[in-house]
Amino acid sequence: MAMEWIDYLDFINNEFKFFEVKDKPYPCFAKFDIAECAGLFAIKDGAKYAANEGFTLYNKPYKFEIEIEGTEAKKTIEYNEFEAMKRFIEI
Repeated sequence: MAMEWIDYLDFINNEFKFFEVKDKPYPCFAKFDIAECAGLFAIKDGAKYAANEGFTLYNKPYKFEIEIEGTEAKKTIEYNEFEAMKRFIEI
């Protein structure tokens, strides 16, 4: 039986183990909800293969404003999640 992308997410979100039952390996999930959500994306271009609801990886830069603590000033931050993920993987 071929695995679907959602099956891979199950392996990320839950702990899968083989238990011995009557001297035979018995596959099953041992712990559930280890990760709240997860996604599988292509390293080359950030294309999404599969992701749980609520998990998004933006593969283009975006900007947002944050308030500078203790002042009324705001600072604009530009962020690229895809590039940050690639740098993390290459470490």
